[in-house]
Amino acid sequence: MAGFFDNLRKMNELRQKAKKIQNSLSELEIPYENGGLRVVARGDMTIKSLEFLNPEILTPDNAAKLQRLFLDNTNKALHLAKNAAEAKMKEVAGGLDLGSLLGGN
Repeated sequence: MAGFFDNLRKMNELRQKAKKIQNSLSELEIPYENGGLRVVARGDMTIKSLEFLNPEILTPDNAAKLQRLFLDNTNKALHLAKNAAEAKMKEVAGGLDLGSLLGGN
């Protein structure tokens, strides 16, 4: 029975570490730049900033191009942030899948 409670204690410690890392992911910033637009995503899957590096592209004639650029760059930045967040979580978990511990699938 002691082994069972020891395992529960270890699971709780691991869960606490994972929660701490998850909370720190908002500080992880991943920039992505392409086509004169820089997007900075955070490890918690939020967008920190958007910056047009080339103001000349901000014309009505470029509206469709800017929409595609915005979507592409945002999706790429979020993808990179997700990969970085997963790597950070694996450091703590030692290769375990923490999704179920953190309320994921």
